[in-house]
Amino acid sequence: MNKVIQAETYDFGGQAAATKTTALPFIGFMMGAVGIGVLIIGIVLFFNAEEKWKVFYDRRPAPPTKEKIKRNRIIGAILMVLGVLGIIASFVFM
Repeated sequence: MNKVIQAETYDFGGQAAATKTTALPFIGFMMGAVGIGVLIIGIVLFFNAEEKWKVFYDRRPAPPTKEKIKRNRIIGAILMVLGVLGIIASFVFM
């Protein structure tokens, strides 16, 4: 009888289940990891807008147009800003 009472009063979830905050550190970590990845891709796109590194495109000899260079720089800058914002936002959840 005593063991039945103990089983009914035992808190299997612990204190973390009562506060419901167990996933927030993981979400913060994932936001930081994704932010770093997006930041790296943005840096590569921004500095490789003239296609000097042969990273994100095929090896055909056609030179990039000025519109494509401008578009790649804008996309790279946007991705860098989003990456930095993701890294900063990850500290809110951690």
